[in-house]
Order: sequence, then C-alpha cells, then structure tokens
Amino acid sequence: MFNKRSSIANALITVLFFVVLLSLNYAFKNSYYWLRWQGYDVATTFLCEYSCNTCFIKQPINTLSNILYLFFALQLFNFTRYDYLNYHTNKSNLLKANFQYSMFFCFAMSLLFIVSTVFHASMLQVFLRFDMLGVYTSLFIPFFFTIHKFLNLFYYNNKPLYSPLISISFLLVMLASIMFCSYYFWNLASYYIGSLLLLLIFLSTFYFNKYYVVSYSKTAILTSTLLGIFSLSCYQFDYLLCNELSYFQLHSIWHVGSAVALYFFYLFLRSEKCIVF
Repeated sequence: MFNKRSSIANALITVLFFVVLLSLNYAFKNSYYWLRWQGYDVATTFLCEYSCNTCFIKQPINTLSNILYLFFALQLFNFTRYDYLNYHTNKSNLLKANFQYSMFFCFAMSLLFIVSTVFHASMLQVFLRFDMLGVYTSLFIPFFFTIHKFLNLFYYNNKPLYSPLISISFLLVMLASIMFCSYYFWNLASYYIGSLLLLLIFLSTFYFNKYYVVSYSKTAILTSTLLGIFSLSCYQFDYLLCNELSYFQLHSIWHVGSAVALYFFYLFLRSEKCIVF
C-alpha cells in the first residue's frame, strides 16, 4: 500500500518533533513562560503528574507521551493519499472507497496531538477545553462513519460506493456536534457523553459485523478493544495510584494506549468485507 520508506520517514519526523519539544523544554526551563498568559486560569484537574510552573513544559511525561498521535496521523495521511488515488477502483470496502474518512481520521489524530500537547505543556484551563475538542473529534468520526455504514446497507444494498454527498453532509453535522459538545459538555459531563459514544460505537459495530460483514481483521479489533479498555482503566486510576514525581504516569499510558487503539480500530474498519445483497 505504501512502502516501509514512508513509515520510516514518519518515524523520523516523529522523533524530530520529540527532540524539538525536549529542546524547547531545556532552553526555557526557568522561563515561567505560561505565566505570561495573563487572564487564563490554571486548569483544575485531577491529573497526577507534578506541574513545574517554571518550565516550558509543565508536565513533561504527559506531554511527550502524545507523540504517538503524531506518528499515526502521518501514517493515516499516507492511507488518505493512497485512497484518494485509488478510490475509483476500490470497491471492496466502504472506508477505502471514501478517502474523505481517512482524511477525517488523520485530522482527529493530528488534532489530538496538538491540543493534548499544548494542554499538558501549559496546564491552562482554556486548553483543557481544546483537549476535550480533540477527544470528541476522535469519537464522533467513527460514530458517524458507522451511521454511514447502516445507510449504505439500507439504501445501497451494502455496496461500498463512493459517497461524497453523504460523507460531506456527515462532516457538517459532525462538526456541529463536536462544537456543541465541546462547548456545553467539556468538563465532568464529557465523561458521560464520551462513554455513551463509545458504547454506541461498540454495540453498533458488533451488530453490523455479526450480520452484514463477511470477514474482518480479528487481530485489529481485538487489539483496539483490549488496549482501549486498558487505557481507559489507566485514565481512571491515574489520580488514585498517584506518584506525582514518578516517570511512570498512568495518564501518559492512556495517551499511548488510546493512540494505538484508535489506529487499530481504523485498520479494522479498512479490513471489513461486507455482504452485498
């Protein structure tokens, strides 16, 4: 699909960003940089890692652990490019036939990398809301893609057709949903909305694959599910099992695990071969 050279290039870009972040943190280690953002409150969270107010990156472990979002975003960009060049001949899978969705997934990963990195580096309340924007984006994209699968089932006999009108319409509704939830349900309420979206994605995916899919990658969906559950557990127990000065932070494992889980869920969606009626 795309050669190892592309993956190596993506890995090198990721390492470069990692080194840049470390260099910035070292260069501005006693700068009190974020205190210059007058008028912005410090975030009120239950995150374990100690926040260094004099540092450019207040929470280095939680900040640097976001780097996998960047790597997978670059990988998804390669998928997007491949699907764009081949969508007119690819009739085996709905995701492959609609390169827009690969682009949406790429955008979600990129957004997660940017907003989560900035939030944990600054620990400012304003960026906490943007962090939730990234989380909502990564949940709404697979949710609306699942709706597209059911529409495709009922109206097009489950044939994986190129449907720009549906995907663009979904994009507009999805953006409105993301903005609405990010504005009104971005603090404690986000836990309930996020959990509901995860449950709906899980149940609808299970139902669709049980009755309307010939084959799919069991490895991809199993990896995504197990890592997703494990990562959520780390997220929940971060503050309960807390050592704020430790290099081992459960919230950073949540970043790594959720990045891998999202990527493998995307690979699972690419592997689906539907029953055509």
